[in-house]
Amino acid sequence: MISTYGMKYLKNLRNFEGKIALVRSSLNVEDIKNSLRLEKSLDTLNFLKKGGAKIIIIGHRGRPHGHVSKDFTLLHLMPFFKKNLTRSIHFFDHFNPRAIRAKVKKSKNGSVFLLENIRFNIGEEKNDKTFAHQLAGLGDFYVNDDFSTSHREHASIAAITKHLPGFAGLALEKEIEELDGVMKRPKKPLVVILAGGKAFDKFSVVEHLYDKAGKFLIGGVIANTILVAKGEDVANSVVDHKLLPSLKEKHLRMRKLILPSDFIKEKNKILDIGPKSQGEFARHIKGAGTVIWAGPMGFFENPLYRGGSEAVAKAIAKSNAYSIIGGGETSSLIVDMKLENKVNFLSTGGGAMLAYLAGKPMPGITALEKR
Repeated sequence: MISTYGMKYLKNLRNFEGKIALVRSSLNVEDIKNSLRLEKSLDTLNFLKKGGAKIIIIGHRGRPHGHVSKDFTLLHLMPFFKKNLTRSIHFFDHFNPRAIRAKVKKSKNGSVFLLENIRFNIGEEKNDKTFAHQLAGLGDFYVNDDFSTSHREHASIAAITKHLPGFAGLALEKEIEELDGVMKRPKKPLVVILAGGKAFDKFSVVEHLYDKAGKFLIGGVIANTILVAKGEDVANSVVDHKLLPSLKEKHLRMRKLILPSDFIKEKNKILDIGPKSQGEFARHIKGAGTVIWAGPMGFFENPLYRGGSEAVAKAIAKSNAYSIIGGGETSSLIVDMKLENKVNFLSTGGGAMLAYLAGKPMPGITALEKR
């Protein structure tokens, strides 16, 4: 469990009019028309804007690894913020700390600025102290509102908190509240649904929550890998060979794991769970008190192989269980099916949610607590 003792929350901050707020937002999106992350960023930004702060939005897109590339620019986000925040937002296409600070200081209270992809600077992913100090010099206080990247020890997530007063934004606070709730006091039985890729990370969740959960419904790469560990032939299906050795050694006795009993295949490759499995999973979901779901059941980008994921989504929507769904693909499916009002919470985190549920370090959260 992540400790949040001593963490300061933005909602309790007063008298910041005229101050410059550096806000780490969740901006790693491609489609601005249908983005859960962008929508959830607005509460914190509007809170600060209403209070008269001058706002510099910080975020990343993709993995440019310190190289400037138009393929990873944040310029495509400007129409969203102009429409939903302020038409007068300014975009910094450079990182010249002195020039940025001077322009922001001269601006009116409530002004908003968007900084170009923070990962264009090599110091970001290295959690470089010098870069963090330069970044901190732009503002008067820092707000982390990016849960989806808080499992990374990066300069704008961790090291920056050593130089500025730091606060948890409204979206980050909500993520912590929701995930803590299902981990500490879930309505039982707790059913955890894990599929999609990232099998190694997802099996860490199984291990960490095994004693608390009633059932684990398993699909995707993690299911394929478990089947191979049991000696079954999955032909050309995707398998996580990093996870395979540990499964063979010690994990085959886990009785709470429910694997698919039939599949949809093409060219000897498993691409979705079959109709029988869909029914079996739906029955377990119907009897759940709490449901956590991360990862689609199959290659849902192709309409031929999204039946399993849609069946799970519909079962959750119909159930009386308290539901938390995370991961970009899974959350996108819920939004596409217009079921967002039928689930209790959509997390902006994929890898971050898995890390949190697995009890792994969350540098972005512990940095705020230590500060």
